[in-house]
Amino acid sequence: MKRWVAAVGLCLALATPAHAELTARDVLREYDASNMTNWAFVAGVLIGFQWSNGELEHTGKQKLFCQPEDKTISVDDAMTTLRVYIRKRPPFADMMAGLVLLQALEEAFPCRK
Repeated sequence: MKRWVAAVGLCLALATPAHAELTARDVLREYDASNMTNWAFVAGVLIGFQWSNGELEHTGKQKLFCQPEDKTISVDDAMTTLRVYIRKRPPFADMMAGLVLLQALEEAFPCRK
């Protein structure tokens, strides 16, 4: 019995709570509140998209979105793009922020086929 209680106690101590990704609404709210953790989250997502685009371009595949060559998308630009996208599609506000941001960037910066 002591072993069982110890094993359960160890499992509970080592368990980490699951965290869902922020919604687009959450990200916009935290951005408006000047939350730097949120800024870092968005910056990380953007960097991930840029790395993905670089790899896709390097391997001759279609990029996710095609920003103008003379434009760097900042966190502020991304939040403006996300806000415009959500304004046109309110149900998307409660979807995962990374996915909705990607869709917003794809619409704002489409690639020629």
